[in-house]
Formats: sequence, C-alpha cells, structure tokens
Amino acid sequence: MFTHLVAVTEDKIAWEFDLAISHRSPVDPATKITEIRFVSDSGNSLFLNCSFWNNSNLEPDQWIRMRNRLCAPLQSRMHEIRIMGSLTQWPLTKWFFERQMERINQRCRAQMNWTNYGRGGWAIDHLLPMSCFDLNSRAQLKLCQSLANLRPAWDIHNWARRNTVTIRDITRYVNGHLALRRYIASQKQRMPSKPRPS
Repeated sequence: MFTHLVAVTEDKIAWEFDLAISHRSPVDPATKITEIRFVSDSGNSLFLNCSFWNNSNLEPDQWIRMRNRLCAPLQSRMHEIRIMGSLTQWPLTKWFFERQMERINQRCRAQMNWTNYGRGGWAIDHLLPMSCFDLNSRAQLKLCQSLANLRPAWDIHNWARRNTVTIRDITRYVNGHLALRRYIASQKQRMPSKPRPS
C-alpha cells in the first residue's frame, strides 16, 4: 500500500505528499507536473511519466478500444446509480461522486446531478490522466481506475483539459484518497460485529 506521493514539476522541483493527511497546493495550483512517484513504507515505488503518452505502442484506434473497454464497468455502474438511485449496490461510488458534486455546485452555482450525467452534461474525469499509466500493468491500472483518481467534471472541460496534470490535480487526488479511507473506516465502525463462536 502506498503511503506517499512525490510530484515533480517542469522546473524539476519535487513536492512530497503524505497520503494520510489533507493538503493544500504548496505552490501555484496551475503548476504543471511531469513525473509522479507513489512510494510505500517498504521502499517499493511506482513511477508515472506525465510528459509523454505511455501507450505510444498502440495505434489511436487500439488505444480508444482499450480505454472504452477499461471504462465500461465504471460507466455501467454510474448508469445504474443514475437509474436505481438509493437502491444502488454501489454506495461508496454514489457517496464519493455526490460529495464532489455538492462541492462543485456550491462553488460554481452549478446544477450537476444524476439526471445530466453523460455526453453534453458531466462526465467522469481522471485527475491523473489515463495516458500517464501503462494500462497493461495491473498495479497501474488499479491506481488509474481507483475512485480517488476520479471526479465529476463538465464534459466540455474534461475534453479541453486533455492530458495535463497540475499541482491542483495532485492535491485533489491526495485529499480524495484520504476522504475515501475515512469514509470506509466510518462504515466499518457502523457494521455490527460478528458474534464470536461459542
């Protein structure tokens, strides 16, 4: 399990983020990131290069097919939440996106909700773009598709952003990761304890 994230800017300045505490942008939030390294306490690390496309061995149509295939389970989950509402079997996903939508609506006086999810409304945006990851690596794919790396974003903004990663995206990723951990811990505390065998 990774405990720290190191982000390197275009000026080769490294900023370290502890994944167990919340953060604010240490520099201008629009500062671009070129490298990201996830580090565990045991010394294991996972490196992402954000300055070039990590799937350049694929033809554009192959990349699109792979991206669509990998995103299909999440897309179907989101559509199920939109249709089923409170009866959904994905409470963590529903909680996470509704929490972020509420913040966006407060900040931008927007009307982001489940009825305008999809093309032309809001879509799922990857804070750390899919192009930064080697999607043939199971570990990198897991990080790419984790809830902490996702957020609701207006479809037009999602396409305009393309593959840029900034310090703002890093802090949002870290804070989202922390919020998820706290929510999961709180739900575990509410669960009734299993009776001990007599």
